[in-house]
Amino acid sequence: MPKALCIISLTIFLLIFVIFLLDLLAGIPFNKNNSMMDMGFLFASLVLGALSFLCLRQQK
Repeated sequence: MPKALCIISLTIFLLIFVIFLLDLLAGIPFNKNNSMMDMGFLFASLVLGALSFLCLRQQK
């Protein structure tokens, strides 16, 4: 079960990262309303990705 939660959090990381990177570069989902918010969400998603990767690596 913990391994599945790590994989789910990795997929959530990828989803959040792609959505806010697209918004920062092209303004597709949110029309570039606030670029600082986009950068904050990108940073938070990178932290989530790093933590879930480290957790997944410990589960093996």
